[in-house]
Amino acid sequence: MTGPQGEETPWWQQMRRPTPTPQPYAPPQYPQYPQYPPQYTPPQYTPQYAPQPPSQPRHSTRWLLIGGGVLVGAIAAAVVALALLRFGGFGGQVLDVSKAEQGVKQVITDPVTGYGIAGVTGVKCNNGQNPTAKKGESFTCEVTVAGKKHQVRAVFIDDNGTYEVDRPR
Repeated sequence: MTGPQGEETPWWQQMRRPTPTPQPYAPPQYPQYPQYPPQYTPPQYTPQYAPQPPSQPRHSTRWLLIGGGVLVGAIAAAVVALALLRFGGFGGQVLDVSKAEQGVKQVITDPVTGYGIAGVTGVKCNNGQNPTAKKGESFTCEVTVAGKKHQVRAVFIDDNGTYEVDRPR
């Protein structure tokens, strides 16, 4: 916008407008009606989302949570007990009999770290039962050497399943 002499007027002068004069506040006028007995009372205000009392008593979920916790605890205890039984936590470590048979054969036939006996054809330990590793306990193995059956005794030297093998008899 340009002024009277061709100059451009600043924006704050362009924005000036006459301010309207304020009117005094006058409360609204309502018609007056005569009061008749009984006098009318307006309804009470209730919020739209006011809490309503439940129609039935609500049961607490506390007992459900307690029952669930007990159930989870019982399952966890059962898993731990089964794991200890499986891996020998209660009665000591259980030695796999097939691995024990391989170990006994290795000790008997190895010429460097064992007895160096040749011609071993079969090894059967502890009648096929897995022995429990406990220090001082032992198990026996039947060894076939050159067609003859011999007995070999293996003694546990600790509770971890380490054992010593003596010569075939």
